[in-house]
Amino acid sequence: MAGSIDAAARPRSGSVVAWIVSMLVALCALFPYAVIGLGMRLLMARVFFLSGQAMIDGPVIPLWTFGGVPNFSVVLPVYIKDAALKLFETQYAALPIPPTTAAYIFGYAEFVLPICLALGFATRFAALGLVILTILMAIYGTPDMFWTTHASSILILLALVRFGPGAVSVDGLVYYLNRP
Repeated sequence: MAGSIDAAARPRSGSVVAWIVSMLVALCALFPYAVIGLGMRLLMARVFFLSGQAMIDGPVIPLWTFGGVPNFSVVLPVYIKDAALKLFETQYAALPIPPTTAAYIFGYAEFVLPICLALGFATRFAALGLVILTILMAIYGTPDMFWTTHASSILILLALVRFGPGAVSVDGLVYYLNRP
């Protein structure tokens, strides 16, 4: 292993910049995709889950408490908030589906798909679903936020679609248990 890093780190041109770049490339190769995939999944799950939590209303389940005060709770999706419905009737009215239907699809998708991402369950399907939602938002809802918000989310989600969840996931466990 050390021989391959040394071979990769030796620049052909002999310049210091080439040596630094080749060392950085060699160091980046040491990070396993399992860790990177887990990080990308948790990052995107957090972004979309919090967005979905703002749209739905229902029973609240406290998950973690510290000193009797709930630090994190989850709202189960029973119905969509009136504010979310009005948002889809006004700001997202250009979507190619009726506003009420869109609000329910986005609200429930932003609850279920991030959970799938966090667990690494049906990751490619969940990431593809979130890519579609993000593209619809980028085109019909907030096109002025494409480069500041949507582009990075789309690229991270497409990387998950292409490379999968990594070994630290339910999908990875199923693959491990079913391999020949």
